[in-house]
Amino acid sequence: MQEYLQKVMANYPRKTISSRDLENKVIALMGESAWERAGAYETFAHEITRLVQEGELVPLKASGLNGRVPPLAAKYRLKRNKQYSSKIFSFQSSIDLSYFHRHPEQLETYQQVLQNIDKYLLATSNKEPAVWDTVNERSLALAGDEKFLSSAEGTALLSKIKVTLTDLHCYKVAEPFFYRQFKNAGASPEINGLIIENKDTFASISRLLERSLLRFSPALDLIIYGEGNKITKSWSFLESIPWVSGKTVNLYYFGDLDPEGFKIYFRLTSKVNHYDSGSAPAKAVLHLELAEPLYALLMKQGMARPLPKPVVETDVSIMSVSCMNFSPALRTSILQLWLQGKMIPQEALSASRLAAVGVIEL
Repeated sequence: MQEYLQKVMANYPRKTISSRDLENKVIALMGESAWERAGAYETFAHEITRLVQEGELVPLKASGLNGRVPPLAAKYRLKRNKQYSSKIFSFQSSIDLSYFHRHPEQLETYQQVLQNIDKYLLATSNKEPAVWDTVNERSLALAGDEKFLSSAEGTALLSKIKVTLTDLHCYKVAEPFFYRQFKNAGASPEINGLIIENKDTFASISRLLERSLLRFSPALDLIIYGEGNKITKSWSFLESIPWVSGKTVNLYYFGDLDPEGFKIYFRLTSKVNHYDSGSAPAKAVLHLELAEPLYALLMKQGMARPLPKPVVETDVSIMSVSCMNFSPALRTSILQLWLQGKMIPQEALSASRLAAVGVIEL
């Protein structure tokens, strides 16, 4: 309820407001059901008391009480900084300026970009543009800096004024990755893909698939070169592939058998689970997991070498969470390998070894 109160107060055009009017406007914003769930008048009265204590509302004693329990003043004066109030009330869109009522000294810093956002929201309030711009394009137009809206400062500003990239009709552009697609890719509703951490293994599996010397089941529609940790920033480029966008995508990840390889997968999973593109097109429905059969084959190849640094508890924890679907035997083998201070690079599963396997069941 607090945020609705702040919004009503921030956009109220007069210096004084009755407690009844304030209550009605909050109910209108929240809706009757949400108002009741939030505690209705009792919570409202508690919030009003808090605002009085913080100096944002001043009860007008001459107005008397409202006759309710707990009692409130019939009217309150909104305490505002006169220097900035006229500037704040010049805004006409749905932009939420309650933060700047509480911190008027910061208005000067963002006044121009706020005015530009306000004008844009007004201009598009009744008609969404047919073509959306990228976030950098929209940022240049509104802030004079193509990187501002994507920066921590710009993201924080949009959060404070309750405006999203969707409201601004713009979308993030993912950094591209290298990928190979195979025959009839995208023909079915579900797409199967393999992300490969390192370049040589990506090249080897690509050649083997093209020459039909290796087969995956289910068949792969594409393989992606993860380029180490880069995939955690570039993975959403998937949505830019025309035959992928809007479909269900089953992605398998295969990297080195070392803590860093599992950390990449762990970071990638977090990015996927918390991703919001802010884009108009339908997003792909993504399922991500480790390619257990490839890790099992990698363990069988041996060719271990020393880890660059000792394994710590966090490494083991990340591996345990990431490998929950692995067989207990494989999880134990990986842990023992690490505790011996060793790792296995995925290149140990070479092209010739993969060709000798022939078929890999994912």
